[in-house]
This record gives sequence, structure tokens and C-alpha cells, in this order.
Amino acid sequence: MLGDEWRDLGSEGLYLTYGQWISSLMNGPLWSPECPSGRRIPWRLVLGSGVDELRRHGLYIFATGTGIPRYIGKAQTESLRERLSHRYLSGAFSQFQIAANYSDSLCSVGWKSLPDHVLAWYLRNQARRFLNRNGMANLDDKSLAVVSRSGKGTNVRLRHAEDLAKHGIETIWISMIPTSSAQGVAELEEKVVRVASKWNIDKGYPPLMNKQLVESG
Repeated sequence: MLGDEWRDLGSEGLYLTYGQWISSLMNGPLWSPECPSGRRIPWRLVLGSGVDELRRHGLYIFATGTGIPRYIGKAQTESLRERLSHRYLSGAFSQFQIAANYSDSLCSVGWKSLPDHVLAWYLRNQARRFLNRNGMANLDDKSLAVVSRSGKGTNVRLRHAEDLAKHGIETIWISMIPTSSAQGVAELEEKVVRVASKWNIDKGYPPLMNKQLVESG
């Protein structure tokens, strides 16, 4: 599998291989029911595509319609389908759906323009410990939105939703780098993100959204 092959490559070899892979994806068609060989899957079609890779562990990449990579993540403790569904694609409060539903305001103002109930839901579900620790668990939506807009708690996925919106949410596609097992997926992610980050910089593209992982090294 692709991820297994990449594990054995050194940094220089992986850099070249990664760039060739992105080029091959862009030279090929988008996935559709009529073109199941496409390896770039429009985000709205991913969960219904039924592609074999979704059953595997491994990495996934989000990129724009013009081929600019935006994020690389991992599915280690769950399948790629489960990871993408739970974190990004399913439900009104998922990252991609927020980007789609509020695209205009995210593009013009940013994530702080999101409605109070969205910001409140996000804090309740993604920063529960922070709220409990600071006696904020019972605050109403309006009060929690004020907390969120102040930068307290966490706003990572909201900032990522803003980035996806600004890069044209309806053009974003997802591709997968499957592995034969869950072992070593975290190490592979770190390795690929560092190479992909350098690749974006060398191409003059915006930095990946994987800020923490890139900066940790």
C-alpha cells in the first residue's frame, strides 16, 4: 500500500515522491460514480464513495481544486472512514459543513463571525475540560460565544473551517494514503507533514494547517 511504501523512504526520496503523487492526482480525474478510478474525491462524495481505502488506517489529505494541499491527518485508532466522518464530514457542526454553511462570512470576516450557537456548541463539545475547570459549563450560548471570540478554550477546527472556506470549500477534495496496519501511522504522519510543509513553501503556497505538528520539530 502507498503508506507502507512511503514509510521506507528518506526525506529527500519522500519529498520527490510526494510531489510526483500530487502531480499525478491533479493530472487524473476527480472521483465520481461514473469515474470510480479517480483518486481525488470531492468532500461531499467521500462517505458515499465506497472506496476500499476508507476501510483502512493511514493518512488523508485535503487540497484545493487547484492542487494546493491544506491539511494532512491520520487515522490510527479508527478507519479512515470513521475518522473523516466523526471529525470532518458528518453533521451540521462538522468542520466541512460549517465551512460550507457559513462560507461567505468566514471568507469576509473570519471564524469569529460564526453564530453564537455554533461557537457555543464547539466549546461544549471540544473544550469541556476547560469549561468545567473555569466554572463555565452552564453558561448560555451568548456567553460562551463571547468566551470563544476572546480566543479562550480551543478554536482549531473553526480556524480550519475558515481556511477551507477561503480556499473554496466546494472545490476541496480528499485523497487517502492507506497503510496495511495501524502500526507506525503517527510516525508516518509526522514524516509526511514535514515533507509536505516544505513542498508547500517551495511552491510558494500557503503553509499547511498542520501548524502544531510542523512547529514541534
